[in-house]
Amino acid sequence: MKLSGKIIKVYHNNFFRFFFGIVMSSLICFLLIRNINNIHSIIFIKFLVALSGYIFFYYSAFSLVDIGIEGIHHFHIKYNNKNINKQPILSFMKHKHTISFSLKIFITIFYFYMAIKFIIFEY
Repeated sequence: MKLSGKIIKVYHNNFFRFFFGIVMSSLICFLLIRNINNIHSIIFIKFLVALSGYIFFYYSAFSLVDIGIEGIHHFHIKYNNKNINKQPILSFMKHKHTISFSLKIFITIFYFYMAIKFIIFEY
């Protein structure tokens, strides 16, 4: 396996993405605090804070959603195998990717609503 294949494999690891999101959002906040005297636009400062939050949500919160959905899926396969063909477990097993995607869309819409409210209305 080439190096690029190993990097892609690590990138798709949910635990790596979780900690990567924490580190990257912390790095943006650190750079923002360190250079706060050089930045003269309040809108730009708010934009960087919102970007830091989005990076955190994109990597960390979405990884937690995937880890939770996979955990529920593996629990039902391991401990609840006799009821796996009954509703609502059957529906969950068939549509786990759709459920994960729906939760991510809901989190993203809520985050953009709060970010726009933060940037424009100064809450």
